[in-house]
Amino acid sequence: MVAMNDVRYVPHLLPNRRISCRCLVALALIFALALVAPGQASAGPAAAGAGKAAQSSQVSLLTDPAFRATADRGLAALYNMDFATADREFAAIAKVYPEHPVGPFLGALTTWWRIQRDPQDTSHDGRFFAAMEETLERSERRLKRDRGDLDGKFFAGGALAFRGRLRSMRGSWLPAATDCKRALKLVREVVERDPDNADLYFGIGLYEYFGDVLPERHAILRPVGVFLPEAQRQRGLEHLERVVRDGRFVRVEAAWFLLQIHFHFERDPAESLRWAEWLRQRYPGNSLFHEVRGRVLLMAGKRGAAREEFRAILARYEAGDPAYTPAQAERAHYGLGLTHLHAGEYRTALSHFQRLDRIAAQRQGEEVPLRTLGLLRQGMVLDAMGARAHAISKYRQVLAEKDTSRAHERARDHLKEPWRPAGEEDDEG
Repeated sequence: MVAMNDVRYVPHLLPNRRISCRCLVALALIFALALVAPGQASAGPAAAGAGKAAQSSQVSLLTDPAFRATADRGLAALYNMDFATADREFAAIAKVYPEHPVGPFLGALTTWWRIQRDPQDTSHDGRFFAAMEETLERSERRLKRDRGDLDGKFFAGGALAFRGRLRSMRGSWLPAATDCKRALKLVREVVERDPDNADLYFGIGLYEYFGDVLPERHAILRPVGVFLPEAQRQRGLEHLERVVRDGRFVRVEAAWFLLQIHFHFERDPAESLRWAEWLRQRYPGNSLFHEVRGRVLLMAGKRGAAREEFRAILARYEAGDPAYTPAQAERAHYGLGLTHLHAGEYRTALSHFQRLDRIAAQRQGEEVPLRTLGLLRQGMVLDAMGARAHAISKYRQVLAEKDTSRAHERARDHLKEPWRPAGEEDDEG
């Protein structure tokens, strides 16, 4: 069985390092702490306004059939990573509604998904933050004119949530928590007005799930649980599945979180694969969903199927498909290297880890944590092949790189004792 620590990360919205279970816990911790601010303790929609939220007679853009049709086309293109088509559809909406917050919000989504493919690349951050700021300014202008404006609250909440996610990826934890708190307040107010809107239960579902699971699994959060008496894991999962089933604008995001939840927290290979398949089948052009399906297959022990996915990813990358990035090629080589390492196919494993290193070396000026792990794996493979002197050289290279996932500790251990396939490290990954 392939080691869980090797494959449990799923690149999505987290920091510029390998996406690990620990990182997802940190993000969820921010989310949980934001929710227990004074006056924000209850989980249900009824808590949206202990005092009634202001009402508005203005019709929401979200109910307009023409807008929905264009947005649907744009979102379908977006999730298939056809960014040019998505940009055209979203620009058409922005032209019709030049002062509405929907323009900069939708216009930033292609930037967001570029970030998701390679979280270490910060070159898109400025553009994304500027678009979220413009969305907030337009939303605030609407709310100044009409404090019950549904679209103002909806898009302000969305902009805060997205900005908080990117801030958390960049390690700005306190600003991210502040954004989470403000976003949740707005979502509750909108839910109070429109309780049948399934999309709005995305944030509430995350609240319910993490509010129950995190205090139970992490001692540092148990005091927080006192403030979250209504949070229920199962209800949270049901809310998220409802969003996937009945939602319109964030159903893919809900499916994406369900995949991560079952992968990192529930550790359920069957459910993880279910959501990986859901995403992959509907959006075959999405290189990230392609990659994650391979990782889930690897975690589930389906080594042959995982190899096929990783090879297909490399074929698309080498053919010049713009949806497939160098970072994804590195991760595909790493996944293939793992399958061959654990199968005892050492020469092939070494070849993949070396190819990972060559791609990473071309990304000058960028932090590539997976390169460190690839060097560690090269040392392990060389030990297994009896090339001790070369293995020692690789372990020393690991110590010269920035540490990630205990790579330095493991390299020091293997400098003392050669790695052996039957050893404890083989179980850990």
